[in-house]
Amino acid sequence: MTAKRSLVISCVSVITSIFADAEHTFTRWESLSPLPEQPQRAAFLPLQSQLSLELRSALDKALGVGHGVQEGYMLEVLAELGPTWKSLPKDTSGHVDHRSLYHIVHRHFTQRYSLSILGLQPNAVNSSKLNSQLLEERAPNYVRTVLEGEAALYGFSIEDAVAMVILLEHILADSSLELLEKIFRRYKVKSELSFGELSPLLTNYLLRWLVPDEISVRRAEKDPSYASKMFENWDEMASLLPGSLKTFAHFSANGAYRARGKSPSQGGAWNPFHQRFSFDEAQLATSSLTSSLGSFWKTECAMVKEKLLGLDSTSTGRVRLSKFHGSALSGEWRFSESKEYLQKLGALDDSSSWHGPQVIIPNYLQSASNCIVTDPYYHICCPNECEAHLDALESAVGGPTAEPKMLLELVKALVAENSDDGARLPASMRSQLMAIASTHNGRVPLHGRLFAQWLHYAFPNECPFPHLSGTTHSFTPHQFGRKAQASIQEMRRHEASENRTREASLAGEERMTMWSHEEELLSERLHLTAPWETNVFHVLKLLLGAALALCGVLGVRSRFSESDVKAALPWGLSPEGKCHFV
Repeated sequence: MTAKRSLVISCVSVITSIFADAEHTFTRWESLSPLPEQPQRAAFLPLQSQLSLELRSALDKALGVGHGVQEGYMLEVLAELGPTWKSLPKDTSGHVDHRSLYHIVHRHFTQRYSLSILGLQPNAVNSSKLNSQLLEERAPNYVRTVLEGEAALYGFSIEDAVAMVILLEHILADSSLELLEKIFRRYKVKSELSFGELSPLLTNYLLRWLVPDEISVRRAEKDPSYASKMFENWDEMASLLPGSLKTFAHFSANGAYRARGKSPSQGGAWNPFHQRFSFDEAQLATSSLTSSLGSFWKTECAMVKEKLLGLDSTSTGRVRLSKFHGSALSGEWRFSESKEYLQKLGALDDSSSWHGPQVIIPNYLQSASNCIVTDPYYHICCPNECEAHLDALESAVGGPTAEPKMLLELVKALVAENSDDGARLPASMRSQLMAIASTHNGRVPLHGRLFAQWLHYAFPNECPFPHLSGTTHSFTPHQFGRKAQASIQEMRRHEASENRTREASLAGEERMTMWSHEEELLSERLHLTAPWETNVFHVLKLLLGAALALCGVLGVRSRFSESDVKAALPWGLSPEGKCHFV
């Protein structure tokens, strides 16, 4: 009898160990669920005032009590963030993790202001710790209590994203204010200024904003022609200054100029008939200059892109380095970055032995070498034209993942809509998208590296190639040093290699020589099960069947009473519903 009971115990142990493993597996999955429910917001807050009390307190500490941000402006930002927010992975409380928060805030500033906040860029978002010097230095309490405090354990709401946007806008405005104060002190201004008196101060403001080193600024102050040597389009940029003053005057026609998000009383009043500027009014005028410069640089970037497209003989969004440097030798000074610098920026494709090294057009345009402002806290750069395509997909999908068939139809429509020559999506792109979906249980994450890579090949002129995190750097030419610019000898050597390269009509698979299968998801909250995980119950059923079959082979059948089985089962489990003994 003891031997029989041992057989029962052995068989049941196999069975229960299977369920123990299953319990461990599902416990691991459940760990991806949200933490205990976040403390409820005060019931007295109206529906249109959804900022949490914690966030209101953090904003008060960062901006000062009575900061005067209007509810209407909060709702305006809320509406702008809405479509992207819907597409982000969330927990059951509707909250996102810190990576998604930084992602949506960074996209807002790049789309609205062409401004890239350092530490929030895509290549920095994958870091588990905030690395934004702007926030750490200018709003340490906000970082400590909100972004890295206990509240962060519960995730972030869309109201948190709105608050972060408004906070950053205020910090950036304060940063420009400090620069203007420095210039006013330098010129020893003690009274209001006329148009003519204020213009040279704003010129100096623009110069100091654009030029990273003090030596060059001092030289340009002594020799006005030196600014034109540093910036080929300096005269055009300087012409923005009178326009910024006129913009200020236009919006002040009713006697008040409102700063973004502020009430008229806080924005200050200006008399258009008096036409003299106090310091506060000059500061408001510079805010218009910031927006004007962003728009101006978009136009410049479009011109650079057209020149690059003219050098792209394969319609792959790439220009051979030989042509790139050959153009520089022919007078196009912009295309003089060295091969080493282009590699560091992630703007070089050296995967093709047929074509040799090639400059990736969207990566090059969005690199730090093409940023007009390189402030220690932020850059003003060329716009990411891929954002428009991603916006359209996010709005249509309305969630973090989509079926590949749906995405194929949407992207086909976008390709046709944005093409003048009836271009179509290559047939090979379908199989690539299906392969991505197969690794994510039949769905494609919109904010994953593989889909971004796929979009690059669908829109090679607009969407940058997504390199693996940590493999590229956002060095400005000033930071990289003298080696950022290629020597005449290097450019001539690359130009000479043009005669040894050959043109080719690339098939779909030949276009994807850079393709890699490493995935990187934006959010830790998005858990997409692999096929084997989806069929875990099927696997358990097979294992259970095998265990029972083993019991049958050993002769463990109905010779044992129900009490024998119950006695062998651990945890006080009942055999009903767990296993069936014939």
